[in-house]
Amino acid sequence: MMRYELPAVVVEHRQRATNQYELILHAPPIAERATPGQFVMLRPMRTHAPLWRRPYSILRANPDKGVFSVFYSVQSAFTELLSLKPIGSTVQTLGPLGSYFVPVRTARRHILAAGGVGAPPLCFFASRLAPTLRAGEQLLILAGARRRDLLVGLDEFRALGAEVRIATDDGSQGYQGYVTDLLQDALQEPIPSAVYACGPNRMLQSCGANLYRAGRPVSSVAGRADAVWDGGLLGLRRQSRHARRRGVVQTRLHRRTRVPRGGGGLGMTPDLQVSLGKLHLRNPVMVAAGTFGYGLEYRDWVDLAQLGAVVTKSLTLAPRMGNPPPRVAETPAGMLNAIGLQNDGVDAFLVETLPRLRETGATVVASVAGETLDEYVQVAAKLARAEGVAALELNLSCPNQARGGMEFGVQPDLTAQVVAAVRQTTDLPLIAKLSPNGGDITPSAQAAVAGGADILCLINTLLGVAVDPQQAPVSPREQGRRAVGARDQAHRAVSPLARAPSLARYAPDWRRGHQQCGRCD
Repeated sequence: MMRYELPAVVVEHRQRATNQYELILHAPPIAERATPGQFVMLRPMRTHAPLWRRPYSILRANPDKGVFSVFYSVQSAFTELLSLKPIGSTVQTLGPLGSYFVPVRTARRHILAAGGVGAPPLCFFASRLAPTLRAGEQLLILAGARRRDLLVGLDEFRALGAEVRIATDDGSQGYQGYVTDLLQDALQEPIPSAVYACGPNRMLQSCGANLYRAGRPVSSVAGRADAVWDGGLLGLRRQSRHARRRGVVQTRLHRRTRVPRGGGGLGMTPDLQVSLGKLHLRNPVMVAAGTFGYGLEYRDWVDLAQLGAVVTKSLTLAPRMGNPPPRVAETPAGMLNAIGLQNDGVDAFLVETLPRLRETGATVVASVAGETLDEYVQVAAKLARAEGVAALELNLSCPNQARGGMEFGVQPDLTAQVVAAVRQTTDLPLIAKLSPNGGDITPSAQAAVAGGADILCLINTLLGVAVDPQQAPVSPREQGRRAVGARDQAHRAVSPLARAPSLARYAPDWRRGHQQCGRCD
């Protein structure tokens, strides 16, 4: 299928609810070829900030007018930029991408189960399916969300004449419970039905469980997927690698497979548990501090409880706004960033964020930063007393702040002082995150261990600067670097630890950045 990369023109921008928008774009080649279930990659500006495109499912498309629309909610700087796009401006667009829903024509009833962010592609599918229904065929919409203001597409579904049943977790609209409860009830009705489901991973797993209980043959549901079931075939709509952050999907159809009740797959579950010093994790998959926000930003797309651990943004004693823009710049080797430890402060984290993280079942590693030794101690002491913190990471390596940070990680005596002072406040596992920017990292690593660190984290940001020969440098300060060359620098930092007798046992434990166990990408 053809795909196009072009500047799409904003023809309308509708605010559908608080912080929720529908962006209508004029791009005839994409509108003519878009099929329900497909998505587009968007970037609000032609510059390299924001650097990466983001995927959004297509909500509707009108080939005659050459327009299509996407639905989004404002949750980040990226979506805030999208929300500010005026009529007549352009959005860099790549698409249509992914595969599509295929109607099951042997069914008398088509059940579309939409969970939260899964509604937009099903809206598009329903708009194409409804006009083709034959006499006696029915369209049933099951829509669910955490609360009523997060329900999407109800007006579109009702305009098609479909029966709509609603569930909200808090009971603010419709049935109090889950959309999968509605599906379970619908499957008990004696009507030959096809089920098309789109939503978060846990919802789809529950959909599969409902079908198992009904005694229907299905394929195994693994990872985030959307599904279509016709009583003998389950089509799994798995996410593309580029789409995981936004919950958009691709389609793959799998042959009918009988999964044994009470188990599945090969009849065994591999044990992925790992131990890093005193920190015991269900698997080695962790998210690095700062790259995943506080974790809650991704809970609609990732089951946080399935990760080995969520490492939070580095927390300081007082809230920090971070550095002024520009904060990010693209380079031939990757990208530069200078965020500056923007965070809400440790008190706000403890009151507003940590309780919600506990509810997800995530293993939380809280990252600690400061400008002085006393600030490290105060932040660590507050976190150590909190329920739900599994370990503390001491960020001794951030180069993008005026004071503190990296200076504690490149001077071994200061490294030892900070780690020892924090160790006196807590028995939690301590991770010392060290900098590659001070030469040989071994003395700092030895000092961290002597101070009481259980785990060493190598490496943090590399220094770099980008210069436009036609203009001034991207920023008057040196910026942290995320680039292809970071992998080799991480290897260089880890290798001497393996040769130092006092550190050899730490070397395999903690590898961060672009280094992975077994192979490097």
